[in-house]
Amino acid sequence: MATPATVRQAVLSLMRDSLGKFPGVTPPSLNLFCGDATSDAAPVDTFARSTSGTRFGQTGLIETVAAGNVRREWDATGNLLGWLLEDSRTNVVLYCRDLTNAVWTKTNCTSALSQTGIDGAASSASLLTATAGAATCLQTITLASSTRFQTAFLKRITGSGAVSMTMDGGTTWTDITAQLSTTAWTRIAIASQTLANPSVGFKLATSGDAIAIDGVQNTAGTYQTSFILTTSSAVARASDVWTHTVASSWFKSEAGTLFIAGDTAPGLPPSGASQVLAMLDDGTSSNRIYIYRAPTGALYCAISISGTTAANITIGTIENSMPFKLALSWSSSFVHISLNGTTVIGPSIALSIILTTLRLGLSISGSALWNGHIRHLAYFPVALSDTQLQAITL
Repeated sequence: MATPATVRQAVLSLMRDSLGKFPGVTPPSLNLFCGDATSDAAPVDTFARSTSGTRFGQTGLIETVAAGNVRREWDATGNLLGWLLEDSRTNVVLYCRDLTNAVWTKTNCTSALSQTGIDGAASSASLLTATAGAATCLQTITLASSTRFQTAFLKRITGSGAVSMTMDGGTTWTDITAQLSTTAWTRIAIASQTLANPSVGFKLATSGDAIAIDGVQNTAGTYQTSFILTTSSAVARASDVWTHTVASSWFKSEAGTLFIAGDTAPGLPPSGASQVLAMLDDGTSSNRIYIYRAPTGALYCAISISGTTAANITIGTIENSMPFKLALSWSSSFVHISLNGTTVIGPSIALSIILTTLRLGLSISGSALWNGHIRHLAYFPVALSDTQLQAITL
């Protein structure tokens, strides 16, 4: 049976997640709630991405967002995920939707540009039909050795035989049969490989089988990012760079609370790298507070004062593509953190730095992007109590 306290918490959580409000505490002086956004314009200050980018729209279709606009994204059932903040990537697969093009070498199969694609456009995706067993469709790409990750949107049209995907010309075939749907597009990935000159493509084991294919993508890295459309040449998607200059009218360096809700990247950062959720700094790396995800999946809060690391606080571990809520409060004598309502942690620390810039989903160098979503970011001009930190992250 629900207690008054649990009912009250449920109401508070509903108001935060549905309306972006925080009843019962000092109101935030900065409140960026993606649910309030009515366009793809950044709600505050400076956002830059020098190329267009794609996202899953509210109807489940791939949509293109113009350069300079931050991408709101939804999941397959139309639930808002938040603002998507990604690193740069280049899709090296040519004619990634059109397998009728001559760059695709077909053996024992035919292709047709006849399928309604992932963007809902008629005849924008390809049909691959096996005319004999062990049918293959491959594209060889000239490229220096690097770690690669490959995805494609697929759908079974006819048959029930095995379907496989490769990025090494068939030296390694990954059976993807069990992942295919007959009614909807499914984005399917195969394990990353380090190789030169990838040869990407598909194999149908049984004559007469047919599959629909769209958005074949091979990029550097170890996990998938948003779809990048190509035709006759490789195409790069630029990084999302979002910064906000803090002002004395709403921000206090000496004390405050930062709340962030979102979800993690689809994969871990590589060894020696990180994924930065948010950073407050003075325009240099000498004085800053930032939250980042390490290659282990652990979240940390790092604090630098006058060029020296004053603290590196372990917050907790979050799996890939997982939602979370985090609150960080600070004053001149402590830093306290709660993740998903957990017990507050944090050291006593003499924190006396002037902070001038808030960076969303990236580091001061413009790298180490979050590669996930931020749905809600709020700054409170006071250090909330430990009880309040837990309450706003439940």
